[in-house]
Amino acid sequence: MLISPPFLPLAAPNESDEEYLNRAMNSTEGAFPLGQNMIWHGGIHLTAPREGNTHLPVRAIADGTVAYVRQPTATNTDTSHPLNYRNGWTDNGCLILKHETDIGEGAHAKVVFYSIYMHLSAIKSVNIAIDMPIYRKDELGTAGRIYGAPHKIHFEVICSQEQLGHFLGRSTGRLTTTRNGRTDSCWGDIHFYIPPEILFYAARPTNPTSATNESAIVHRHIDAYFVSMNYGKGQCTLTTLDEVGTRLGERQETQDYEYNLYTTASTLYPRSPSAGYELLRFGRTLGPDLLHPHDAAHWRQVAYPASGAHPAGVGWVNLKSPTVTVYSDADFPHWQGWKLIDDDTDGDGRCQSEQVMELLGISEIPVTPQQRTAYSAMINTPENQKKLKRLICKFPSEWERANFFNRYNWLSEGNEPIISAQAQEKLKLHYEALAFWENMDLKDVNSEHWHFPPKEFIRVFRKCGWLSLVEVGGTFPKHMFYTASGNPRTSINTSGQTYTTNRRSAENRVSSHIEDLNKAIRKYLGADRKRISIFLAQVLLETAQWRNIGGSKRLMHEWGFGRYSVLNPATEFYSVFYGRGIMQLTWAKNYKAYGEYRGFRNHVGAYTERISNIPPRLTNVSMHYSAHPDDGGIAFVWAPRFDPDIVAESKYNACDSGGFYWVSKVFSGGMNINRVSDRLYSANNIGLINRLVNGGGNGYYERQAYTAYMLRKLTDSIAETQTIIISPTGKATIHADMQPAE
Repeated sequence: MLISPPFLPLAAPNESDEEYLNRAMNSTEGAFPLGQNMIWHGGIHLTAPREGNTHLPVRAIADGTVAYVRQPTATNTDTSHPLNYRNGWTDNGCLILKHETDIGEGAHAKVVFYSIYMHLSAIKSVNIAIDMPIYRKDELGTAGRIYGAPHKIHFEVICSQEQLGHFLGRSTGRLTTTRNGRTDSCWGDIHFYIPPEILFYAARPTNPTSATNESAIVHRHIDAYFVSMNYGKGQCTLTTLDEVGTRLGERQETQDYEYNLYTTASTLYPRSPSAGYELLRFGRTLGPDLLHPHDAAHWRQVAYPASGAHPAGVGWVNLKSPTVTVYSDADFPHWQGWKLIDDDTDGDGRCQSEQVMELLGISEIPVTPQQRTAYSAMINTPENQKKLKRLICKFPSEWERANFFNRYNWLSEGNEPIISAQAQEKLKLHYEALAFWENMDLKDVNSEHWHFPPKEFIRVFRKCGWLSLVEVGGTFPKHMFYTASGNPRTSINTSGQTYTTNRRSAENRVSSHIEDLNKAIRKYLGADRKRISIFLAQVLLETAQWRNIGGSKRLMHEWGFGRYSVLNPATEFYSVFYGRGIMQLTWAKNYKAYGEYRGFRNHVGAYTERISNIPPRLTNVSMHYSAHPDDGGIAFVWAPRFDPDIVAESKYNACDSGGFYWVSKVFSGGMNINRVSDRLYSANNIGLINRLVNGGGNGYYERQAYTAYMLRKLTDSIAETQTIIISPTGKATIHADMQPAE
């Protein structure tokens, strides 16, 4: 899922995503899920950020289609007009988008949701229509007025009962702690439930895979607790929490732990490094590789709190003990504040959920003016806003005309009515002028539906790096190649599928590998959009733009199958160990390392030969160079190791091998190409990555242009220039073409 906030200010240097979202989604009133008098409120009111002399436009949060549009009523000064209510004019321009995307593997991880943009004073497109495609970051319109206050919108995210199960992996209750979380969708932080019988030890066992620890016990926790594991920018942090999410301690892993994860996994789990890598990264194995031994432990140092005279400290805990269970942000854990609220069946508009009341420490809804004042103040305290901010609530839409009586009739009832009958009639007219539900044609969502906390929805799904086929197809630029000489280098605009592509063609090309490509991204990159952009740009070139022409130009195989070519003299030495997979793994040394990492079994029988009418190049006695002889490569007998053909023919291997190469690559700056991706973007850094991936200058200018295009596409950039000028040191300037494949 690719998602961004409805306002996109320029990012500040070194700004965290948390800080960016707080600026982009500034909300000081109109909170979720409770408004004045504890009435259900399905969204939040946002103020358009100001940059320069203007306020930012409203933008689409994700790719989608138009589900409903209502052009705004022209502003007027008629005090009797229903939209002139309370302190001034309220704009009724409204746009609703339907979004369909993926948050993981398989049908249950396909999700559908709607985003609602209310109180627009203008809608950008005059020709906007139902089912029109809208892309993330597209300008939708202008934030209008809410009761006279300018530059405001009401923003809402909703889904159906069925879709809630797709989003959360469950549609009722708390997350169970007796079994591991979902595997079809796994992203973001990793969370461990640690029952009280799990002990803290002074040291890790000498054999790190052993579950038996003979060192001193340094801590026994009385209650169950949780550990959250966060990876990012090369580092890893483990945070200890109690059941209500109170932080009990935190420990930073050793410096560059994420960057060095390949080495760590190979050291701790030498018989199964790939499975060990996943254990360290996800707390369990998600791929096909098995741990050896199968009950190998996962020892990590975890912080524990002070207890009486016992000071706070850290101890070694086996996070793979039989009673420990593992989850990710995709499970929406309750100890992270996520709760499902569906116990209010009254329908009168006021929150009468016992769960919410218990959370706030109240026993009844406010009735008297004094109670209403006190409750409003209480709800708005930072402590209670924190309790409410991750509630996912089911209640009727506030935009249904037929629901006015149920929602608001209580205002004029009782011994102390809040408003008069005349005032209620005026409210009814105002309500009807804003309502839209009956005008929509949503067959998959009822008027009573699930409301996500909008800001938290965007925040958490920005941790999801799984991309839908449509989203990956959108990373293909229109023009694929650049001129071979001259300065500047410019795109070749020749027609035909070799030089030019469109969205449908792009999606068709990558469709066979989309799930396994996502698995490689999840395992080796995480959700960082900059990393993914740089990685996919290299993949686009290495896979020959994902073209599968057949014959000797088969997808995931180096074209020609390593046959000797005078244009590429190295083929004489790498031969059958030609480039395969999304990163074109080449040379016997790299195949050997990958086979050891994955634990591939030895091959039985004849090896695959892709070139017709020649003697087999790979036999039980044939010698093959580990690397180019000029680089110190030596010849050795490959057999009986695995058949290198499986790196290309298995979709999983083809993609995983690219991720393996990416994180295991050693260079002067250390290990792991993510180190370079995480640096400040520059043409020279991309040039370095080009050399680390390819070793030479093949596709240098295309790789630079692809990277610039994908960074614009996958990040929050709203730049619109058709050409970006890239000026690497010592190379020709590139005029990168920013036209999308349409």
